[in-house]
Amino acid sequence: MYFLCLSFISLFLKKLSSKPFSLYECLHKIGITKFVFPGQIQTICRTVVSSPFSGETATLQHLIQGLKVNLLPIFHSQQRWLWLSVERSLRWSFSSTQCLTYVNSFFVIQNLLSLAGWLTASEEGDYSILAAVLSCEASFFTTLRDMRPLGKVLCATGIIAVLLAFFWKDTFNPESLSGARVLLTGASGGIGEQMAYHYARFGAEILLTARREAVLQKVMEKCLTLGAKKTFYIPADMSSPSEPEKVVQFAVQKLGGLDYLVLNHIGISPFQMWNGDVEYTRWLMQVNFFSYVALATAALPTLEKNKGSLVVVSSLTGKIPTPFTTSYSATKFALDGFFSSLRHELIMQKRNISVTLCILGLIDTDTALEKTRGKVYLTASPAAEAALAIIQAGATKVQEVFYPWWLQHTCSLWVLFPCHRNQVLQSFYNYSSP
Repeated sequence: MYFLCLSFISLFLKKLSSKPFSLYECLHKIGITKFVFPGQIQTICRTVVSSPFSGETATLQHLIQGLKVNLLPIFHSQQRWLWLSVERSLRWSFSSTQCLTYVNSFFVIQNLLSLAGWLTASEEGDYSILAAVLSCEASFFTTLRDMRPLGKVLCATGIIAVLLAFFWKDTFNPESLSGARVLLTGASGGIGEQMAYHYARFGAEILLTARREAVLQKVMEKCLTLGAKKTFYIPADMSSPSEPEKVVQFAVQKLGGLDYLVLNHIGISPFQMWNGDVEYTRWLMQVNFFSYVALATAALPTLEKNKGSLVVVSSLTGKIPTPFTTSYSATKFALDGFFSSLRHELIMQKRNISVTLCILGLIDTDTALEKTRGKVYLTASPAAEAALAIIQAGATKVQEVFYPWWLQHTCSLWVLFPCHRNQVLQSFYNYSSP
């Protein structure tokens, strides 16, 4: 799959040169259209060359179809679900190249590194194609030579990450979750509901909690049909300081202990400018932060006994302050600070409990889409995929996971280039400085 990496590198560098250059033309120049485009689709795609961008959507559809035909058979049998990530990354890469101005170099690294996730799914590679690509006149190395130093650094970083990903082994073992005892909060909808279904498919024993009892009962019933060994639920309002301890005690009583505590619930958060409502902020801190601390504190003894995992679902707004999320962002920054510090303290005390912080971007839940419509210019990621990423991160005991993948590089660039922060946010939220 190295040939695909180099083709997209060439594409993005050409885009940055502000010269019209179609997707098909880029692929055709490096001689791989016969491989990625099945049958007579090549003929259809040739019409795009004379009118760049006008037919790019059709070209992209054919590229995806070609990849499915040629690459899907070599994916691991247990990792076919990764194809969804491949397709979404490809679509996002295409869309981002057409709407960038100031932040071109910022997105180059994101698009290059998206290929890293794809390569983890393949054990095979066609090195003859790689050799052909390296020997052809695709203008990649010429363009790289003429780039500014920052662009070279970003591209080099992307290439290295892609190559390293090819040798990176996925340590997630689905069987490790069979019989695992899981307390999952915020399980009545959105990401929490999807996590419940994934845990059920893996054969876990699950205790669900949220405010809406009727919905919880339906989720529990579906979990049982999907293969959960045991499923219980307890309705709870986390705005009440006494509820977290009761929930943990109930979970330990029903499941006999905990292997995973997954903290996912959130309070209702309007997506709007700060209106001075301090009481609301206090309430939201109780739901989004203090209840997390109380739940974790109550569960630490049983998690330590079982060498368990504490999984905390947070947000990009806990790493990067954004408009319209003043109170919500404050709660997520608090989560990041508290649980990152707690992780170090547990390590210092040699207590065998892992702490995983999950940094999520915009997810396609009904609530999130309704709040951000017309305000945020980002593509929402699937809740089911986000849920699976969280579960895998907790099972493999990683310290942090970012979903979508490119949020990690967004946060890194946010720290490395503070002078450009305003421009990046303005590009996402479509506003200008006074």
